[in-house]
Amino acid sequence: MITPESGRTCVYARTPCAHGREFNPTLGTCTLKIPHCKEGYILNSKLDLCIPLPGFHMPFIFLYAALIWTGLVLNKTSRENFERETVVSQLLVGYTCL
Repeated sequence: MITPESGRTCVYARTPCAHGREFNPTLGTCTLKIPHCKEGYILNSKLDLCIPLPGFHMPFIFLYAALIWTGLVLNKTSRENFERETVVSQLLVGYTCL
């Protein structure tokens, strides 16, 4: 890290800091870009983004996508006569893709 006592100056403030950290001129040291995350989240390995803890919650977009996929498959099967195994396999393939 470049300090004011070293007599050198840095063109870019981020240059002396590791990834996920930024130079804080008031403290003169590198600090985390995101110092803390809200409850149920943790910093990722790059220390630059908060991600959900495993098993915390599923984002609503996946829930909506699963409901839409179920509706499409059931709508298709109501018009045509499919075996139960075919319907279940179509649903499972769709959920796997999500």
